[in-house]
Amino acid sequence: MRSRSLIALALVVATVVCLTAACTQEAPKTAPKEVPKTTPPPVITIGIVANLTGPAAMTGNYIKNGVDMAIEEINAAGGIKGQKLAYIAEDDENTPAKSVSGITKLIEKDKVFAVIGPSGSPCVLAAMEVAARYKVPEFAPNASNPKITRSGNEWIFRIHADDILHAKTIVDYAVNELKHKKIAIIYSNNDYGRIGMEEIVARLNDPHKIKPLVVEACQVTDKDFSSQILKAKASGATLLVVSMYRTQYPGH
Repeated sequence: MRSRSLIALALVVATVVCLTAACTQEAPKTAPKEVPKTTPPPVITIGIVANLTGPAAMTGNYIKNGVDMAIEEINAAGGIKGQKLAYIAEDDENTPAKSVSGITKLIEKDKVFAVIGPSGSPCVLAAMEVAARYKVPEFAPNASNPKITRSGNEWIFRIHADDILHAKTIVDYAVNELKHKKIAIIYSNNDYGRIGMEEIVARLNDPHKIKPLVVEACQVTDKDFSSQILKAKASGATLLVVSMYRTQYPGH
């Protein structure tokens, strides 16, 4: 997860370098008058919108920690053309309305160059409309809803693979490599879990012509999956596929 955040920041840095170079080009010799050179800000500020508190805070803090590490390394190496990087973080608590208010504040008040986050797909889908309106690059490090990069929004960039690719990779490996055809699914009953489950079911059907034996929902806050697993076992399934937050896995 930290590596995705580092990739996100690297893309932001690349964007900064390109735009900084464009802004500092000298005026053509044929220009009627000299164009005054603009003084770049001493610090390039990046915004973070992430779920830093709440049930899914682990993913948001992965983003923040990754940005911390990357900025420390970049600044220690001299920054970008001598300019240091800094960030301002807004906690959206994994709530779309707070994602919108957070990214709006970062752009309007803090004048950030670009935004990393939010984490969850519903939050990204809400926040990316603000990024497009203000023409500020936004990088989605975790969100997997296919709509994010299929909506025509030119200001949103995905770091994380979408649910269509997830489903293709999981199902094809399960069927073609592991040779399983009796499959059960457990999914968390929210947008993330449902969309992932739907794409898995679709991939099983086409091209494999397989129907899952059991499709069972659970709540995001659940830690005990005995009921769902017993139903999967009773169905005769030989493989269980899950679509849920990693915080629900054993050990978290």
